Amino acid sequence: MKQNSIVIFIIPLILFSIIFPGIAFANSSWQWLTDSPMTLLPYAILFTLAVEILAILVFGQLVKNLSLKIKAMILIIVANLASFLLPYLFRALEVQAVAGSWENAWFAAFEAGPFYIVLTGYLFMTLLVEVPIIYFFLKKHTTNNRILFIVIVSANILTTAAIAAIERMMFYGHW
Repeated sequence: MKQNSIVIFIIPLILFSIIFPGIAFANSSWQWLTDSPMTLLPYAILFTLAVEILAILVFGQLVKNLSLKIKAMILIIVANLASFLLPYLFRALEVQAVAGSWENAWFAAFEAGPFYIVLTGYLFMTLLVEVPIIYFFLKKHTTNNRILFIVIVSANILTTAAIAAIERMMFYGHW
């Protein structure tokens, strides 16, 4: 009975945090006191790619095949770029009506508001986008599917947490 009440409390809390990830402040506008996290994005992508590629190729127990490892690297790069850029693409689409042009909307997605690269739902989105793409391609090329899955998920959690911590230490602003 106690576990049911915990589940009944936790599931709506998780869903609520995914559906409503931000806080609204009336009659105010956000201003970065430092630079925008957009300047960190290329470094965040490179860091994430290096960690995830290294983790999957070293610990994922893939078969010894150079062309497979090259394909895996390309797949990891594509999956990561998708997971990094999707939040900004959605945000740019939201502000395009008031931004005037696609270019203005793209830059507003980074500049307007306290939008870090990693927000509450980002880890879930990363896991939903990257893990299936990478796992389903590589599972037939590994000696242990379970280890491969654990390595992919762990590498994504590690890189997501690291980027979240780094950007919050480097970039801050106020209303």
